[in-house]
Amino acid sequence: MFMPDTFMNILLPVEGTAAVLLAARLLFGYDFKTKKTLGIAAAVLLFVFNTAASFAVGNAEDAMLVSEIVLVAAAMIVPSLILEHRKKMTFVWFGFILCSTFDYLESLIISFIRRPSLTQQLAVFCLLYLAALIIIAAVHKILKPSVPSEFLENLTPLLYIVLFVADYSAYYDVMVSRDAAYYVEFLNVLKLVSASLITGSFAYVIYKYASVSFKEKEAQLRLESELRHYEEMMLKNRDIRAFRHDYKNNLYSINALIKSGRTDEAEKYINNLYDELTLTDNKFSTGNYLADALFSDKALNAEKQGIELVFSGTIPKEGISNNDLCTVLSNAVDNAVAASIPSAPCKIEITAQEKPSGFVIKIKNPVKEKVAIKNNTIASSKSDKQNHGFGISNIKRAVKKYNGYTELYCDDEFFTIEIGMMVG
Repeated sequence: MFMPDTFMNILLPVEGTAAVLLAARLLFGYDFKTKKTLGIAAAVLLFVFNTAASFAVGNAEDAMLVSEIVLVAAAMIVPSLILEHRKKMTFVWFGFILCSTFDYLESLIISFIRRPSLTQQLAVFCLLYLAALIIIAAVHKILKPSVPSEFLENLTPLLYIVLFVADYSAYYDVMVSRDAAYYVEFLNVLKLVSASLITGSFAYVIYKYASVSFKEKEAQLRLESELRHYEEMMLKNRDIRAFRHDYKNNLYSINALIKSGRTDEAEKYINNLYDELTLTDNKFSTGNYLADALFSDKALNAEKQGIELVFSGTIPKEGISNNDLCTVLSNAVDNAVAASIPSAPCKIEITAQEKPSGFVIKIKNPVKEKVAIKNNTIASSKSDKQNHGFGISNIKRAVKKYNGYTELYCDDEFFTIEIGMMVG
């Protein structure tokens, strides 16, 4: 006979898994994978098993235990197979912590009910997850939260451990009222572990924050120094280009020196002009003086490694700050050069195209073997991440200011980064 307890045992894992999926999708911005077959198959198998167990297990408490185990397993496994992510353990931990939090909330509510029945416990569980689904949908609809990209991936596993211990410390704190003789001792141990972990977490977070802040400050100083260098080159190139336009006056002066018999001075004058023009000769003509200077400097360093930079197209003169343009071009070219060294001698192809509302630039470099890309992020070996990954986050940050995009592609021969920026 189909009983309310059986229905709730079947419903509970479905609601819990849906809550984890919706929280990750709507609140943290994770997209569904293109291929979801494995995740759907895992969900179906777990839910079929739970349904069969709900009818087959004669003992109501055992049936509820099976349902809770399936709930935790589904919440940990299914989201990691259905949602796009870089670190599988992120969703394993996320689902587990969400379940442990709801376990604590259920025990807290039940503690206010005198001698709660199994049906009441299941009802509280189901209502809690139903409320969670409604709240998640409402927050997404009304507040439209904007969470940093890959937020969950950036959380240290230590934080999840702290949350887990904190949940179960609170859980046993509630359970003390039911059976003090058993729970008090265990609660004291959990509180001690929790306090130690929290202290360690604070120390770790402070260390990581200080380390990241120092690295960001150091990178910013390097960028500012590099920007000043390119701006000086840009001004110098402008002066020389203006000088080129004034060559008639220079020729007139040389001619006057020759006519007056001052040939040594005329020869010295000519040599000086030749040296100046040679030193400032720029093979790049992008339409943007800063880009010209930057590519010229990067090309000189690349040539030492047997790498040639080839550019075609144009880059807007205005609409992008020098600082952001330097961040994008410098990081992208440096990555390409570093990754091309094993393939030298070779070429790096840079193409740029101006459009009515902005421009697109592509930088393509050869690779010895295909670089794995997952979720538009380098997901291959450590060397790949060092060669291509360094600075990509800085590029994405700068491009985001212009409502643009950054896309990474790789086949067996070439790695390509494509950057689009809106310039109004």
